[in-house]
Amino acid sequence: MSKAMSERPALARHIDARIRKIQRIYLEGHRPLVAGTLARLRRAVATEPGSDPWVWNEAVDGLPAELVGRGDTASPGERAAYAAMTLYAVHQQSKSMPMHQTGPSLGRAVQRLGMPEGADGASAAVKRRFDALMTSTTFSELQHHARGLIQQLRAADIALDYGRFAEDLRILQDPAIANTVRLRWGRDYAFTWPRKSPDLQNSDSREGTAS
Repeated sequence: MSKAMSERPALARHIDARIRKIQRIYLEGHRPLVAGTLARLRRAVATEPGSDPWVWNEAVDGLPAELVGRGDTASPGERAAYAAMTLYAVHQQSKSMPMHQTGPSLGRAVQRLGMPEGADGASAAVKRRFDALMTSTTFSELQHHARGLIQQLRAADIALDYGRFAEDLRILQDPAIANTVRLRWGRDYAFTWPRKSPDLQNSDSREGTAS
């Protein structure tokens, strides 16, 4: 494990490892081995954690002990892991490139979606959906808007860092610190693209690689 990866939050490392294992098999020409896994994860995207025990196990097996819940409801870490795994399955469907790559936050990925090269401004439709996600008052509402954006990212071949995304989803469930994620996503959306030099644009393709 690289130093940069070892310094990531525990949930980010867990999701990165789980998804890369599936993604590697999927992209190396062995799709039938994981096609059923991805299909079942996709079908669970709008369900509550635990409603499908198999999907629940796929998302949280090996989850660090400090993130495991103790009560009758899913912990923030468990809920975030479940959401990230099922949304990744939507993102990767039928794609021959890795939709999970190290680096891109949701804000940055959505910015690329709404401001393609040469555009004068962000797509109004993308901005409305992003704003709706940012102002979501429940986790279910947030998942709904995230799913819509991820379907658009998939159509545009724009990847997302699902380890980072999962950790953000965990933080968003804590009202005391949720705004730190909203602030970062908002900055990534509003400022990264206009300030990028050609060299930085060319480096995007090297931000992450499938393994």
